[in-house]
Amino acid sequence: MRNVSRLSLSLFFCALVFIFAVTIFKSFSNTKAVQQHPTISVRNATSSVEILKSEIVGGSLSLTVKNRGTLPIIAIGVTVEKAGYTVVDFTMHELLNGKLDPGVSEDIRASSINGTGLTTVNAVIDMAYFIDGSAEGKTESIRQQREMYEGVSLSLQQASSDLSALSNYDKTALEKTRDKIAGYPAPAGLGDYQSIGFKSGLNRAQAMINFLLQDAESSPAGNKDEKLNAAKTKINQLREKLRRRQ
Repeated sequence: MRNVSRLSLSLFFCALVFIFAVTIFKSFSNTKAVQQHPTISVRNATSSVEILKSEIVGGSLSLTVKNRGTLPIIAIGVTVEKAGYTVVDFTMHELLNGKLDPGVSEDIRASSINGTGLTTVNAVIDMAYFIDGSAEGKTESIRQQREMYEGVSLSLQQASSDLSALSNYDKTALEKTRDKIAGYPAPAGLGDYQSIGFKSGLNRAQAMINFLLQDAESSPAGNKDEKLNAAKTKINQLREKLRRRQ
């Protein structure tokens, strides 16, 4: 009898342990699932941006948006609560020719939510900035973007001047010009977002020169000057585009 009682108690104890383990596992699995697939809520402070899809991809909020307005959009601002603010700048998007045209849709990425522990992702489309310099959405976001473009335009003006001094392709001279551009300080008196834009413009100019160096070195000698002139034109066009957006 005692052996039977001990066996019964052992079986009962094992069953309790098993039930406890299953409960913990389910709880962990459910928590992990919530973390991997949080609820997404996106508000829209614009009338020109249509949200077609929202999901978490690679730990970041991914949105498929469409321009349902009448003017091309060159920037969209997105705030993710507890994660941060992101500006998607289409002027850097070569495949879209620097803008999101009316009727066109595109996937954009907002802030990463990794490490935030969010189970509900609350986001807002803060701003849409148009090709003619007009904008809609939150006043503060629009102001910040306008100042950013002012800073970018200033630095690209300096970079354009330095590149124009090169009459023909010379790898060493081009590398020196790139390094010179990298060292420019932001002019005194610029606001915070103008300074950020200034630095961004310098980075863009350096990236264009690096691409030119890689492209030209693999090209026939007769094409190198053409590629230099094309880079000059590209920087000038971008500077003029942003200058008119302020």
